[in-house]
Amino acid sequence: MQYTESNYFTHVLSNLAADLWKGLTETRVITTSDSALRSYFTAHRGDFRHQSFAAAHEEVRQAYVLDRYQAVIGRLTASAHVSVDRAVFHALPVS
Repeated sequence: MQYTESNYFTHVLSNLAADLWKGLTETRVITTSDSALRSYFTAHRGDFRHQSFAAAHEEVRQAYVLDRYQAVIGRLTASAHVSVDRAVFHALPVS
């Protein structure tokens, strides 16, 4: 398979995000208790193809984890402090 620079960047970021989601659930930063998933399903019932929790369970879990992941990332980026070293930035070659 061959990628353009842009497609490769998107591919790599997607894989990193998936690995991060998995890590956050495995380390229980994001928990997926049955009660949390049921509450999420009830609040977002129209978002799922299946109208029973049992049938939609995996889809609900994935949506819930994505929602929690975005909340975690949002909190982290809101509190992040970024500084740019202008000398290093301007020294980078751009082709």
